[in-house]
Amino acid sequence: MIFFLFLFLSLPAFSQPSVSLRQSTAPIMIVFPHENDSFAFTSHQFVLGSVSNPKGRFEINGSSVSVYKTGAFIAWLPVNTGTFTFHATLSVGNTNYSYDRNIIIEPSPAPMPKRPIAIDAASVAPATNESLRSRDILRVAFKGSPGGKAWFKIPHHSWMKMLEYDPSLGLYQGFYMVSEKDSLKPSSIELYLSGRKIYTKAKVSFHKGIDRTALVKSQYPVMMKSLPEAGEMFTLLPGTRVEVEKSIGSWSYIPLSENLAGWVETRHLNLLPVNSSLPSSETGSVIIKSSTDGAKALLVMSEKVPFQTEESSDLTRLKVLVYNAHIHTNWIVYQDDSFIRQARIRQRSKDVVELTLHLRRGKHLWGYHASFEGNSLLIEMRRPPRVASSNSLKGRTIFLDPGHMPSAPGAIGGLGTQEMEVNLAIAQRAAKILEKDGAKVILSHQTDTEEVGLAERPKLAWESRADVFVSVHNNTLSPGENPFKSEHGFSIFYYLPQSLTLARDVEKKYQKYLTLPNEGTRYGNYLVLRMTEMPAILTESAYLSDPAQEADLLTPFFQNKIAKAIVNGLRSFFDRLRPNAPRQESVKAATVLHSKAKTKIVYRHKRKKRRTYHKRRKLHARKS
Repeated sequence: MIFFLFLFLSLPAFSQPSVSLRQSTAPIMIVFPHENDSFAFTSHQFVLGSVSNPKGRFEINGSSVSVYKTGAFIAWLPVNTGTFTFHATLSVGNTNYSYDRNIIIEPSPAPMPKRPIAIDAASVAPATNESLRSRDILRVAFKGSPGGKAWFKIPHHSWMKMLEYDPSLGLYQGFYMVSEKDSLKPSSIELYLSGRKIYTKAKVSFHKGIDRTALVKSQYPVMMKSLPEAGEMFTLLPGTRVEVEKSIGSWSYIPLSENLAGWVETRHLNLLPVNSSLPSSETGSVIIKSSTDGAKALLVMSEKVPFQTEESSDLTRLKVLVYNAHIHTNWIVYQDDSFIRQARIRQRSKDVVELTLHLRRGKHLWGYHASFEGNSLLIEMRRPPRVASSNSLKGRTIFLDPGHMPSAPGAIGGLGTQEMEVNLAIAQRAAKILEKDGAKVILSHQTDTEEVGLAERPKLAWESRADVFVSVHNNTLSPGENPFKSEHGFSIFYYLPQSLTLARDVEKKYQKYLTLPNEGTRYGNYLVLRMTEMPAILTESAYLSDPAQEADLLTPFFQNKIAKAIVNGLRSFFDRLRPNAPRQESVKAATVLHSKAKTKIVYRHKRKKRRTYHKRRKLHARKS
């Protein structure tokens, strides 16, 4: 075994952020791919690592590999299926070194042999236990010898035919809709292909019982998804009562309305006794009152049920959809209407109540927080903060989140540089600049040994009433991505509409301070960006997989440039709120088609008189 010795310069003090250049004493170090990594079929893979002497002759599998001055390298090399070895050699004078890295490349999809008849057990669906009810559809599928006759049999049912939907690979599937008369204890399904029979390992059951009720049990909000393992919809707060219709594997199916349902991991649910009533809430009064940084809207409810929120694109209203609910609201009480102009509530459909909160003219939503107060739903809406005319950062609370932690250190560079350490150094430098400008800075963690979970970070930001949230990250290539196909640089991610302007302002400053390629502002469905309480962005400053960018990230000079880009992007964002900031045009020029007269009406400005297209032509003719 080869042991590596790394030299560290620690980051113990908030005032002395730094990351050292890691140098391995081993002649050859490969940090990616890892030993025995398995990859789907591909023709090439990149290799990332470093050598102790960058002036030596370095080759992998006989191909010369360029080495950066720090000793780091990245290569794009052909691979073969099966167990594949990257054989690296380094020649320094008369001394030769070698190192092997073994990986596994899965074969390309290919049909099974026609003879003997066989079924690939690993391809059989269902692969996990399923509990279904009336009108649910059971899908049965497998890969087998092509050109065969396939059937499947559910206990107490007749054989049902399966279709070979891809003859080139021998892929078969069949479907069965559960009827109201079906009742089946957990059982395996029998599969048949031209004389060959096997049984599914997963068990399937049909039931007629009423839907179960469950309580969401978790310390943090639980994500509901459109499909198991994929497609985030919205979160369910702890204590929410939900209806559970069925389960597939480790997921439970949660109906919300006639037209909407989702999936939640069963481990987050506490099933109540079978005779428990299904979730059903009645809405009572709506109470609007003031808060220190905006307003609160309290929707009285009889029990905690699922809900989702959606802000308008212009941030002038907030819509709340409450599921498994029925309207019984007689009063809307305005204890204060200086921020929320009007609340409107209606029964949107049979089991969905819609509450819309309209802001006063000229007011905009900065962020909001939804929680339960007893059984009632409390929406805390935040207005934009008031900033000083001379220094927009003074008095602002900035939450900086250095990405990753020891249990998930993030990307790694060719020299062994860990992303979490670089992220922390950049965040600390940004914090130092912000504090000099009079801002209050809160870091999600201040050392690279702290474990702070992802869900905990937005919670900390809300509890500190931060004005903005910035998660600091650095990037790397995805496995199988050609490092030389295109240029790579910085990118800024956002999720909610109130965060887009902040993302664009920070992107502009990155473009000013860094000479790296601009990958642009991007929508990113990340947990730390889905927080609604404040504008939130995630920065990807550079690629640790690029030897030159890794070397830059290890220097205080480059870290400071990134920190300045972040700080000045924040400054530009808050400058928009200054009392003397230039106002945007009240109404932009637009052309619309009049539905009755069929003539074009040109809107020049809201204070100017409107003229039809034909009147303007006559006026122009008289002048000429």
